Amino acid sequence: DILRFNTGVKDILSIWQMAPNGGAKPLLQYGGDDVPRRSLQSSRPLVITFVAQTKDRGSGFLIDVSYIMRACEPQTQELSAPRGLIAYPRHNLQMDGEWRSQGHAHYGPDSCQWVVKAPEGYVVNVTILHFDTRTEDHLEVLEGGTKSFSYSGGTPSRSSFVSRGPELILKFNPQDDTDRTGFLLQYSWLLRDCGGDMKGEEGEVRSPYYPDAYGPNVTCRWTVTPPEGHMVHMLVARLRLDEGDALQVSDGVRDLKVTGTPASSGPLLELRPTPSATIFFSSDQQHNRGYFLLKYISFSEGSCQFQLSPCGWYSSDPLQAWVFSAWKSRMVV
Repeated sequence: DILRFNTGVKDILSIWQMAPNGGAKPLLQYGGDDVPRRSLQSSRPLVITFVAQTKDRGSGFLIDVSYIMRACEPQTQELSAPRGLIAYPRHNLQMDGEWRSQGHAHYGPDSCQWVVKAPEGYVVNVTILHFDTRTEDHLEVLEGGTKSFSYSGGTPSRSSFVSRGPELILKFNPQDDTDRTGFLLQYSWLLRDCGGDMKGEEGEVRSPYYPDAYGPNVTCRWTVTPPEGHMVHMLVARLRLDEGDALQVSDGVRDLKVTGTPASSGPLLELRPTPSATIFFSSDQQHNRGYFLLKYISFSEGSCQFQLSPCGWYSSDPLQAWVFSAWKSRMVV
């Protein structure tokens, strides 16, 4: 901070920023009654020189040099946790995870880079919680070495974005000091694809991250193939779907939309795979606090050896008047 400044017009105060290659970049070169910039920040060493060349002397100058925390440390951060926060400058993020709205620190020319790495089969979802930069200072989003897009200014209308692959790089390289507050982002891994081929007499189909919430932007497809000549009973053991999310079961003849209302499809589904049954699930970008657990078992057509029984439930179809008994979890016709 330059507190006082008064020199001859040709008496030059110079402030240089040292570069990694040994060179120097001039941040300020000035002489006279005042300086155009009163405050400077640098993440690299500074060199200050003053050369007096005239007899017309001023009263001199007073410079206050202080150390502040880096906006990010280290300068390049690799983030491998399933979810987390990205704060710039980091000292505006309080211990409780809240952004400092009062008494905040402004940011200066401190370059930072964040590399978010998810496992194969996942993508990265980023949500903007707070954004306040100069229009000249761009947060760049890169994938595969190519810039996808960038943000600057105030909070953008697009508050979240999803990567195309498992790795995402964010770069922020402001050039000057500013009174803006920076930004706070939240990232998390998302399953890009889930599901699979399930063969055998019995099994379970679980929502991603079960018993936790399945999260946004998930699309899954399972194929259930029982032994030849067998049918399938599928029990909806646990189910919570948020509005806008879909769970559908198809045996090649019927498409059954599974909802939280038993009368719509029932907690027990009888499927006649031709030769496989398909389970499809998708979630949208909002809410996504749901989960589900499906259990299935195959049986020979005409057999009464049923092993899945949601006790006390009766079919909504009067032409299939199944009665369920809790005795040893068997079903009786």
